[in-house]
Amino acid sequence: MKQIRRLEIAGARRQGRKLRGSVIYIDHYGNLITNIDRESLGRLSASFLGIELSVTIGHRAPFRIAEAYGEARIGDPLATFGSFDLLEIAVRDGSAAEKFGARHGVTVQVSVQGASG
Repeated sequence: MKQIRRLEIAGARRQGRKLRGSVIYIDHYGNLITNIDRESLGRLSASFLGIELSVTIGHRAPFRIAEAYGEARIGDPLATFGSFDLLEIAVRDGSAAEKFGARHGVTVQVSVQGASG
């Protein structure tokens, strides 16, 4: 008899003004699902009220967190929360996996605007 086992996925780590995570899954649309959960991001955001957060993947230019795909222009990257309350990196009408050349384990960082490093 086969049994279903729950897999434990390491969560994102808070490092001062940043939250570091990684890509844990790439869906068939090319969206990059991370291990950064809504609750952890909410705690970071609450520590810096009124300051915007930005997302970077690898060493690429930062982009913003959006409520919906329609907030980005066609071809632009965005981050949003998916149905599992995990931060997803997407490209409006495109593939984030292709745009960023991303694979499992690639570092994703959420930073308070103006935070360096």
